[in-house]
Amino acid sequence: MLVPMEVSAPPASPRDAAEVGRWMGVGFVLLVTVPAACFFVALTLFGIPLALMTFGAYLAACYLASVVVAVLLGRRLLRPGAGAGRFLGATALGWLVLFVVGLVPVLGAAVRFLALLVGLGALYATLRASRAGGAQLAAPGGSAP
Repeated sequence: MLVPMEVSAPPASPRDAAEVGRWMGVGFVLLVTVPAACFFVALTLFGIPLALMTFGAYLAACYLASVVVAVLLGRRLLRPGAGAGRFLGATALGWLVLFVVGLVPVLGAAVRFLALLVGLGALYATLRASRAGGAQLAAPGGSAP
């Protein structure tokens, strides 16, 4: 039985620096292993379409990683509030800060790379948390299997 998966738009803000470090580690592993896995899967004739679809999803996740970091950064800079306008404003502010810091010659490249790692890790953590919540909802009685 397929259970619809509800993915929360942005991930929750990190609780501490250790969680950001874990996100960076997971992001680095994903950044390195997914293209390598796509390459090895594409060596077979059957695996070529699978590798192309996976690599396309990987490229989309790399783009969305900057959006996630912009949301997290904007939330950190602005006071918490409700409403879509507040959320969009925080996202725009976060993206503006990332863009301006990204213009600095040496620091910009390092910040963009770290933002990519944190964003990929945050996306993975969000998807994993939503799948764990979906598994609890799918189990009889609302408990985990």
